Amino acid sequence: MKNDLKVSFYLKKNEADSNGIASVMGRIRIGKAEISFSARKKISLSLWDTRSGRASGKSREAASLNRKLDSINGLIDARYMELQKTKKNVTPVQLKAAFQAIASKQTALIEYFEN
Repeated sequence: MKNDLKVSFYLKKNEADSNGIASVMGRIRIGKAEISFSARKKISLSLWDTRSGRASGKSREAASLNRKLDSINGLIDARYMELQKTKKNVTPVQLKAAFQAIASKQTALIEYFEN
């Protein structure tokens, strides 16, 4: 089974506002498993290139978004490498949690003090 990491970006076109601006979403795929996440950015539908999964053109808005997407991609790759060192099989859910800095185990304050 291949465990290649693939990160892609797409627009949530069905939820675009009246001005034609939609949220940018990301998808983490490892092997056949995948999970989506929000890139927390919005862009005009006219500036989006579906084939490349990036903003097209050289406008300030397109360049800024593409830099942000490259940064997200780099962070996900770095977290994937870190997780591979400690775990044999990394799932997209684990990678998303690590990328978004979500603790996998959280202890309640009372439990912490009891220990």
